[in-house]
Parts: sequence; structure tokens; C-alpha cells
Amino acid sequence: MSGKKKIGYILGLDIGIHRFILRELEELERRDYTIFIFTTKINPGVYNPKPSWNTYTFHRWGSILKQPWYFIKSPIRYLRILIQSLSDWGTLWFLIANEYAGIVSREGLHHIHCHFGDAKLFIGYYLKLLTGCRLSVTIHAHELYRNRNWKLFRKALGRADDIITVSDHNRQLLITKFGTEPEKTHLIRLFVDPTADLPDTKRKILVVGSFEERKGYDDLVKAVSFLKRDDFVVWVCGEGHLPVRGWAEQAGVADKFRFFGKLHKDLLNVLYSQCDIFVLPSKTVSVKGGTDCEGIPVVLMEAMLAAKPVITTRHVGIPELVEKVLVPEASPEELAKAIGKTLDSPSSWKGMGERNRQIVLQNFSKKNFDELERILRK
Repeated sequence: MSGKKKIGYILGLDIGIHRFILRELEELERRDYTIFIFTTKINPGVYNPKPSWNTYTFHRWGSILKQPWYFIKSPIRYLRILIQSLSDWGTLWFLIANEYAGIVSREGLHHIHCHFGDAKLFIGYYLKLLTGCRLSVTIHAHELYRNRNWKLFRKALGRADDIITVSDHNRQLLITKFGTEPEKTHLIRLFVDPTADLPDTKRKILVVGSFEERKGYDDLVKAVSFLKRDDFVVWVCGEGHLPVRGWAEQAGVADKFRFFGKLHKDLLNVLYSQCDIFVLPSKTVSVKGGTDCEGIPVVLMEAMLAAKPVITTRHVGIPELVEKVLVPEASPEELAKAIGKTLDSPSSWKGMGERNRQIVLQNFSKKNFDELERILRK
């Protein structure tokens, strides 16, 4: 990390990262910043921190148990700021700031930026008192009208080195109502990337499935890395314990993947209708006590019903459903060849899709449920 500029952000990731903040962080990364994220909450969402970013979270009881150590390190400063936090009704944020202060000092972070003038700003305020770092904040809207601690909000604004807001209306409100200094209260509007935010004209390859070993995501990432072409993107719908995003990052193909998380069937149907090719590289894997395999994945039936060409593996019962395209399981090289060949043959997609739909309607329709009901009625 030596030689690179460093920036710390305090964010609430209760639903992942807001898209406009993600865009900001990605632009900083492009400009050679090393990014540190300090969270108030962390849950996965549509957009999440990249593996290359340094993301930290706190554990409430762990933070409380460490406080004696923070006190011993600097008792006078600790007591002074603690007493102030009690007066401000900000003790929780002071405790969290102590948790992050050591990282800020150790990593040599000289600037902390907060998005939203709520808990994030309050933690940043105490971090500034504890470490002397430069503090800036972007004020958006709700914190100007609904704030859980008006006293601390005003005090934190007073100690911030720069206050950024997204509209001139907000800037005037900050100056007139909250008394911020005009020269450090800046109007900087949010931005969109005129190229990245255009509709994607690349071919769309869809994969749907939980992040489990038998789904073959590791083979898919390797296959994508073998395809030295830039005319496709992989839409990933699913979540689970495997670090699929990290694999894509490590393989240098993160830009070829879009992660949607787990979607409701209505949204998933939209992706089925809009994708060009469906892929599912299922395989047999070793687990404690034996092996793990698929049955016949329903997502293949759903993609075929949507009249899409599919690329999958000769894995257990899958050939009972799919006529083509089938490749050996656990073979990223063959998977890459099949994807490349299919991408190069768009004139065949309609015929493949229509045949796939016909297979599902003939053999995997609701008449199968009629057979099940006949047994359940016994």
C-alpha cells in the first residue's frame, strides 16, 4: 500500500452500499486511492465492498470489553472525551470510535469522510477528537429534518473541516439554520458516469444458483478468465458462503460479472427474458462423508422455458433435460470453449431456445404434478 493515497469512509452498510457511494469509491480507486471502510452496520446488498477494499466492522460487546485497554493507553484524553460524550448523549458512538481509532492511527489515515450526518458523522466526530484526523461529511437530506441527536449534529458540524452537500437548498439551510461557516460548506452535486451507466450492449450470460460448491462457480470464473474477449457480461443471481466475488476479483475478471444477489421470482423472470445465454456448470464435489450432486436443477428448466440456449454439464440427471450444450463437469477449459462458440453463433440462439422450450413443455410441465397428486390422494 506504500505510495498510494489513503482515504477512510464511515458508512452504514445495512443494505450494502448505496449505488451513488459505490460510484464515488470506484472513482477514488481508479485515481489510485487505497480505501478503508468503517461500518456502523454491515449486511449484504446489491452492491457490496470489493475484496480489495479494507472493510472493518465493530462488535458491540467486543468494543465494550476493550474500553479498559483504550483508557489505559491514554487515560486523560479518554476520560475527557468520555465525559463530553455523556453530556452529548453520544457515548455509543464514542465507544465505536475508540474501536476504529487504532486502525486510523496504525494505517496513517489523515482524512475520514462520512456519508450522512447521523451516526456516521458522530463516529467521525469522535474519531477526529481521538486521532486528530481531518473530517469531512456529505449531508444528503433526511439528517437536516429528522435527526436522532440535534445537539451532537450541530457540534459535529462545527468541528468538521469540510461540509459537502448535494443541493444549494441544503447549503443555505446548513448556513442559516445550523450556523455552518460558508467557506467550509460546499455545494458538490452527485455524479453519474456517462459511459458506465449506459445500458449494457454486451451479450448477457445468466447464471442462477446459491453459492455452493456443486454449482461450479469456481469453474465459471476460470472459464471467463480463459475467454480473452470483451463482448459479454455474466449476470449472477444467488448468494451463499463461497466468495464468488473474491474469485472474480482475484482472477482479474470482476469487470465481467454483475452480482444481483438473491432475487424474487418476478425480477428473476425479467433477467431470464433479457439474457442471451444461460449457463450452469454443475459438478460432483467431495464433502464430509461422501459426495454432493445436483438433481435436475429447476433453474435450467426455467431458462429453457424462457426459450434461451443453455450451457451446462454432463452431471447426474442434467442430460435427461438438456440436449445441448453439454460439456464435461469440472472442466473450465471446455466450458470456456462452449461459451465462446455459442457467443459466436447468435444465429443459432433462436432455434436452440425454441427447442429447449419445447422439451420443457413436453416433459417438465404441470402434468408431472398431476402424477404427484395421484399419489398424494392415496
